[in-house]
Amino acid sequence: MASPRLRAVAFLGALLAACSGAATPARDTADVARARALLREARSDLHRARLEHDAAAGQIASIKIAEARALSPDDFAARELECVALASRHRFSEALESARETLRRAPSSAIGHGILVDALVELGKYEEAVAAAQEMVDLRPSPASLGRAAYLRSLHGEREGAIELMEASIDATGDPAERAWGFSQLALEQLAGGLVSDARRSCERALAHLPNYRPAELALARIQAGSGDAAGAEVVLRAILARSDDADAHAALAELLDATGRREEARAQFDAAERLERAELAAGGGSEPHHLVDVLLARGDRVDEALSLARSEASRRRDVFTCGRLALALAAAGRGEEAARAASDALRTGSDDPSLLAEAGEAAAAAGDARTAVDRLRRALARRAALSPITARKAEERLAKLERA
Repeated sequence: MASPRLRAVAFLGALLAACSGAATPARDTADVARARALLREARSDLHRARLEHDAAAGQIASIKIAEARALSPDDFAARELECVALASRHRFSEALESARETLRRAPSSAIGHGILVDALVELGKYEEAVAAAQEMVDLRPSPASLGRAAYLRSLHGEREGAIELMEASIDATGDPAERAWGFSQLALEQLAGGLVSDARRSCERALAHLPNYRPAELALARIQAGSGDAAGAEVVLRAILARSDDADAHAALAELLDATGRREEARAQFDAAERLERAELAAGGGSEPHHLVDVLLARGDRVDEALSLARSEASRRRDVFTCGRLALALAAAGRGEEAARAASDALRTGSDDPSLLAEAGEAAAAAGDARTAVDRLRRALARRAALSPITARKAEERLAKLERA
């Protein structure tokens, strides 16, 4: 799966901490007090939504923010928090407009600047995102601004700089939950760069700050699976599922079981992941279809639906991971020329993400460009531990076939 869920929006927690909760005087003191209480609750809900990937918590937060704004219409903190809620629910176009309006009213708003960067990144507007991130860092270097700068460097293939900035962002916060989040993010950067031992240590440091922290456990399971320790990865994933019915853990376990030849068990786990992803989409909690697309492509039996969903998402946003997913779906459907164009979009920033390279390799193969396909697949497999088990297996099979030809 090319785009881990925790990658979606950078450092919302640091931004939430920056919300002062200050309100301008309203008509009724009781209304103001109630609005402030609602905003405190909403911050807590959004923090949980981010750290635990709890879509329902994001929905609840949005309801509370709307009620607070109705009670105290001039409360600027509520407007700021609304930006965060929209981004948390992956309503990035709306979040972008909300952030711009926030900055029109308060040009130095850390919340406005942060969500502006996040929305631009997630919509694939990278030149604007880089400029916005630089402005944010210039205003005040902080965990929030450094984290965003790190992610943008990563997207542009500057892995060493991304790791340095991520380490700086972790050092700049003392909050255990934020440090756990940061180390989990750092682990993904290190893993994508082939620094497997460093990535494992970062996961362990995340779990030392926050035991049973799911993003760190998922990253650790990926590292173990990619390093040949399938049994260890399975233990970690089943421990997650013993605590909660989690779509990402089901999907990761399905891929692991499939790769080790346990196809019937894998099918049951794919079914569970698909059920949960469809339920979240139906609930409208901010989930986007790409997680379902990942599941459908991994199991390989409903390519047409995966392609339809991937096309729909790409019509709304053009970030590199959406383009890469579309390229893979098009390749699976035998649409080689279209797949090659989507792959070109996916690699347009110079990213060297192994999953993007593997998807782009499949697209090149579908388009009949064997030389490009071989180059991309070799580069992806050079950092095999960063790939999901099924992605790695398919890349190896495709490369072997191309090299025999």
